[in-house]
Amino acid sequence: MVFTRNSAVLWSQQAALLVGTPERMAELHFVLAKAYRSLFEPDDAVREMKLALAAAQGGQTKPQLLMEMHQSLATALIEDEDFKGALPMARLALQEIESMKGADTYQALFMLSVIGRSLARLGHPEEGMASFEDMLQRIDRADPPVNPQLIYAARRFYPLALRDVGRIEEGLAAGRENIRMAQAAFGAKSIDLATTMDYHARECETAGRWQESHDHRARSLEIYLTAYGPSNTRPRGASDGLIRMKLKLGLNDEAITARHRFIDLLESAAGPRALEVTKQVKLLIADLRSLGRIEEAKTEITQWRARFEKAKGTYSVAAEPILTAAVEVYEGNEEWQAALDALRDAMAIRKTYLPDAWAIDQAKAQEGFYLTQLNRTAEAIPLIQEGIAGLEKKKGSSPAIESQWLPLAREWLKAAMK
Repeated sequence: MVFTRNSAVLWSQQAALLVGTPERMAELHFVLAKAYRSLFEPDDAVREMKLALAAAQGGQTKPQLLMEMHQSLATALIEDEDFKGALPMARLALQEIESMKGADTYQALFMLSVIGRSLARLGHPEEGMASFEDMLQRIDRADPPVNPQLIYAARRFYPLALRDVGRIEEGLAAGRENIRMAQAAFGAKSIDLATTMDYHARECETAGRWQESHDHRARSLEIYLTAYGPSNTRPRGASDGLIRMKLKLGLNDEAITARHRFIDLLESAAGPRALEVTKQVKLLIADLRSLGRIEEAKTEITQWRARFEKAKGTYSVAAEPILTAAVEVYEGNEEWQAALDALRDAMAIRKTYLPDAWAIDQAKAQEGFYLTQLNRTAEAIPLIQEGIAGLEKKKGSSPAIESQWLPLAREWLKAAMK
């Protein structure tokens, strides 16, 4: 059976209504977890894996299946960048694998890789490197030799480990070797190759190798689009990275053209009122603003606002990213009335789905600031005071409240009262 996102969701909903033995329920959730992993949906994969393990605890699940579940959950957690959760699960899976299958098997090698990556991201890079060195030694002594495809998979996080201990050039060289191995093992159009190039592109970006990062992101994006379409997180991430590198390289027109193309692809796949589309439009507006192309940014804002108003007569939730981008453009250009109008429209939408969010209070203070700039101080002061009072009550819900918005709002109030 070929899984799609929709079919996996349907199966998951049906599974919640089924009643069976714990063993059968564990197996069903395990199948769903693997389906979500194949679709690169790590959050859903983790949820289904945890349901599988919870069901397994209530029955007589075979040790072999439990081992596979622990291994799969560790893998899903590392893919979801939950390093704190991945580390103990990978250690448990490694013990089971070594006991049942042997110390030099691929499964053991990959769990050592997960352990090493988790340790490094949790602030223990030297311990993480020791885990990778253990992995490499096991590869060397394995008899019969480990399949090259499996060696590649086990080595996937090794370049990152070298980076984490400051061995930057060795890490980049290891990344290039991983790309060579992935292409030889899986082919020039494989997801594994695209993923490897994507990882390496990120490392190149961190090291300031803009051109190398750009070229690998361009290739990985092409593969991802063929495999997943534009709506998946992988092509979106590769597209954003590619555009970022074009801007770093001064290829500004190419960057804007690439953003337009990706928006067109998303719109064709999901429709103009999809939130993922308007988030990309927000990035386009931000790109234009950062390049000083303010009139182009304002044109995009006007056109997209008109499209939403024409379609429904009012804004949908998907319009909010465009409106928040408009606020930044108009404020930066000191067009205070336009900034005020866009902010009020954005917050009208926000209140429909997050009425108690601290951003609502922050926006009240910001409204007051714009009114002050418009010499409407009598209206401004109560709004700023109301915003400050709301932010005071919500201290702790976001570090930005105390580090940024409360001090700024107090400055606005002081200026307004003068």
